[in-house]
Amino acid sequence: EVRAPFVYYISLTGVTGTKAAAAVEPARLDAIRKAASAPVAVGFGIRTPDDARRFSTIADGVVVGSALVELVAAGDPSGAPERVATLVRALAAAMPR
Repeated sequence: EVRAPFVYYISLTGVTGTKAAAAVEPARLDAIRKAASAPVAVGFGIRTPDDARRFSTIADGVVVGSALVELVAAGDPSGAPERVATLVRALAAAMPR
């Protein structure tokens, strides 16, 4: 039996980084968890601490990509690590432990 370390649930259709994450039914995540015997992380459209908080209450994890890439690309490249670290700290602080 092959077991996935986690399932990546894409919260919207389209191109990542262009829209806000859609609502996700908790029952759907529960069904996926049960079928896959794996935790479920939600991604696509998650950009802010509020998004992370909202999805972390129903998912086992959240995936943030485009928002971080945009921070790297914005402004002075030497400041990118601190910009990324600031957002990651805010995302982590917003989610219950």
